[in-house]
Amino acid sequence: MMNMTCEEFDRLNTLAEKALNEVATGYELEELNLLLSLWNETVEFNLLSGHCLLPLPINEHQQKSTG
Repeated sequence: MMNMTCEEFDRLNTLAEKALNEVATGYELEELNLLLSLWNETVEFNLLSGHCLLPLPINEHQQKSTG
Protein backbone atom coordinates (compact mmCIF):
# COMPACT_ATOMS: atom_id res chain seq x y z
CA MET A 1 0.00 0.00 0.00
CA MET A 2 1.38 3.34 -1.02
CA ASN A 3 0.50 6.59 0.75
CA MET A 4 -0.04 9.80 -1.15
CA THR A 5 2.74 12.38 -0.84
CA CYS A 6 2.11 16.08 -0.26
CA GLU A 7 3.28 16.78 -3.80
CA GLU A 8 0.80 14.27 -5.23
CA PHE A 9 -1.99 15.76 -3.12
CA ASP A 10 -1.14 19.27 -4.32
CA ARG A 11 -1.06 18.04 -7.92
CA LEU A 12 -4.45 16.36 -7.39
CA ASN A 13 -5.92 19.67 -6.24
CA THR A 14 -4.41 21.56 -9.17
CA LEU A 15 -5.71 19.04 -11.70
CA ALA A 16 -9.15 18.94 -10.08
CA GLU A 17 -9.39 22.72 -10.36
CA LYS A 18 -8.36 22.60 -14.02
CA ALA A 19 -10.93 19.88 -14.69
CA LEU A 20 -13.68 21.90 -13.00
CA ASN A 21 -12.75 24.93 -15.10
CA GLU A 22 -12.72 22.70 -18.21
CA VAL A 23 -9.14 23.62 -19.15
CA ALA A 24 -7.44 20.27 -18.37
CA THR A 25 -5.82 18.38 -21.23
CA GLY A 26 -6.54 14.73 -21.91
CA TYR A 27 -3.21 13.79 -20.32
CA GLU A 28 -4.06 15.85 -17.22
CA LEU A 29 -7.44 14.13 -16.92
CA GLU A 30 -5.72 10.74 -17.05
CA GLU A 31 -3.27 11.87 -14.37
CA LEU A 32 -6.18 13.17 -12.28
CA ASN A 33 -7.87 9.78 -12.53
CA LEU A 34 -4.70 8.02 -11.35
CA LEU A 35 -4.23 10.42 -8.44
CA LEU A 36 -7.88 10.08 -7.44
CA SER A 37 -7.46 6.31 -7.36
CA LEU A 38 -4.37 6.65 -5.19
CA TRP A 39 -6.17 9.09 -2.87
CA ASN A 40 -9.15 6.74 -2.53
CA GLU A 41 -6.87 3.81 -1.70
CA THR A 42 -4.98 5.89 0.86
CA VAL A 43 -8.16 7.09 2.58
CA GLU A 44 -9.65 3.59 2.58
CA PHE A 45 -6.43 2.13 4.02
CA ASN A 46 -6.25 4.77 6.75
CA LEU A 47 -9.89 4.33 7.70
CA LEU A 48 -9.65 0.56 7.85
CA SER A 49 -6.44 0.60 9.89
CA GLY A 50 -7.78 3.16 12.38
CA HIS A 51 -5.48 6.04 11.45
CA CYS A 52 -8.32 8.49 10.91
CA LEU A 53 -10.55 7.56 13.80
CA LEU A 54 -11.56 10.61 15.80
CA PRO A 55 -13.46 10.59 19.07
CA LEU A 56 -17.10 11.46 18.59
CA PRO A 57 -18.16 14.67 20.30
CA ILE A 58 -20.35 14.17 23.35
CA ASN A 59 -23.40 16.34 23.35
CA GLU A 60 -24.88 17.84 26.51
CA HIS A 61 -27.57 15.14 26.82
CA GLN A 62 -24.99 12.32 26.69
CA GLN A 63 -22.84 14.02 29.35
CA LYS A 64 -25.78 14.19 31.79
CA SER A 65 -26.74 10.55 31.27
CA THR A 66 -23.17 9.24 31.72
CA GLY A 67 -22.06 11.55 34.53
